[in-house]
Amino acid sequence: MRRNSRPQNSAPPNLPGFPIPDPRRWPSEIRAQLLDLKRGDPWVVAIFDHGSHAAVYCEDACAALALLDDLDPDRWSTAGGFPSLSFDAACIEESSRRFTACGYRVRLLTAEGYERAATPTRRAEVIDIAAIRARLQQKTKGAAS
Repeated sequence: MRRNSRPQNSAPPNLPGFPIPDPRRWPSEIRAQLLDLKRGDPWVVAIFDHGSHAAVYCEDACAALALLDDLDPDRWSTAGGFPSLSFDAACIEESSRRFTACGYRVRLLTAEGYERAATPTRRAEVIDIAAIRARLQQKTKGAAS
């Protein structure tokens, strides 16, 4: 029986069109800023909303390679010495869901660095349980009479 030469828990090799520079050579100031935005938690993914597109950087971009579908190699960049991936802003909600399903917490940041909700918030209808209980008691009293 032939075994795979790659350990099961290791990162996938570079995908064609998605070169990943050595993380030891990523600029320390970029890594420090990202770590600060993520509040030092490696299980937080920071998605930056730039209006028409969104982006993830460094290790978050590498995680996106494994978790997101239909990635465009043209939107992958290593120009700054670290990986970055941009995608359509309409995909933010679905991307957040996928990261969350895999155990990550998502911080969605605007281009100005302000945090906003990753998914639109919806207000639920408020139900007054006491009023419903009182109506039920009146109905049961009326039916008993």
